Amino acid sequence: MKRYLIALAAFMMLVSPLSAQMITNNKVLSWSTSAGQNGSIKIVGVNGQYFEAEQTNEKNRAAGVVKLYGATLDGGKKIVLINIGQWKEIWEGTVSGTEINGNLIAGAASYTFKINEPVAVASVKMEAGEYQAVHRHWTDKVIFSDNGTYKRAVNNDPGTYTFDGKTLVLKWAKWPAETLVMTAPGVFSSREYQFTLTKATAINVAVANPFVNGSTLTWNTSAGQNGTILVTSVSGAKFTLDQINFNNRGAGTTKLDGEVKDGKIYIYNRQWNETWAGTLANNKITGKINNMYDFTINMTAQAAVSTAVSTEPFVQGKTLKWNTSAGQTGTILVTSVSGTKFTLDQVNFNNRGAGTTKLDGEVKDGKIYIYNRQWNETWVGTNNNGTVTGQINNRYGFTINQ
Repeated sequence: MKRYLIALAAFMMLVSPLSAQMITNNKVLSWSTSAGQNGSIKIVGVNGQYFEAEQTNEKNRAAGVVKLYGATLDGGKKIVLINIGQWKEIWEGTVSGTEINGNLIAGAASYTFKINEPVAVASVKMEAGEYQAVHRHWTDKVIFSDNGTYKRAVNNDPGTYTFDGKTLVLKWAKWPAETLVMTAPGVFSSREYQFTLTKATAINVAVANPFVNGSTLTWNTSAGQNGTILVTSVSGAKFTLDQINFNNRGAGTTKLDGEVKDGKIYIYNRQWNETWAGTLANNKITGKINNMYDFTINMTAQAAVSTAVSTEPFVQGKTLKWNTSAGQTGTILVTSVSGTKFTLDQVNFNNRGAGTTKLDGEVKDGKIYIYNRQWNETWVGTNNNGTVTGQINNRYGFTINQ
């Protein structure tokens, strides 16, 4: 605590400001420490010898932007920075030209640090025009100009850029800088998180998320499977889908998720360990499933296909017949239906003395579950044209029909 008081007292000294070349509003500096940490420091406010800065750590991006408070001492020869946030740090350094070297005190730990101006990147002409951007937080067009500036189309969020023929650095006016690498002519991608830029004239297609929330699409594969896909959510480059396979209706609805990445569309069926990778052209997504089977998704929305779960043949008031492979038979009266759940009154003709047994059930994941809680039984089956067949406790077969 004593060191903090000393440092704060130093802020009150009448001293000269550091060279305006380093400490000026919106100036971005690089920093590194002997602990292996590094990042950038952006000067956001200067008032005489005092200034404020925003620090980002490339090794700990989850920490976000950290506020630092600083002052120059001893006629501009020394600098003090204080982090009064989570890490309670004091940075004390000596200025030498365009570089600051010193010690960083964090509790009982001590490290050396260096702050300097980033090495200038040789600027190479980048093709101006519109680029489609798919960012982890947004999707938009970004307009690049020949004069080294750019802006987003939707909100005019501006910035400047440098490009060395391979690496593109976006220096946002309001946000931390972002770095992308050219992966193909007119196509750029971040190595750290979801962020791609594609020139409008680039050969690569399907960089923007093509899925529209709520639309129902059709799909088929070279293995003879086909069905529908309902788009249940879209967020930036990511999306979720509900898939129905007309060749395996008993499987019910399969949950899929996907993303647009590096100019391709990836759909993940985690239940069956499948990866669908394809591209969009002529209003269709075509590609391969696990690099084996071809698939096509028709992106023209179909008339809404009902995906509501039916409790058929369990309709309130209906009386059904049942039998088991153990030789039991009887009737089931459907006493109530609510959504995917229902209740039943069961009579066993082989044990009429038992009277009526109360059952309850539900339709879940394409299957019908009936619970006999009195006898600790679970009946699991599927409906085929109004007849339910399955197993009781995975031992006896059963059939329920009209």
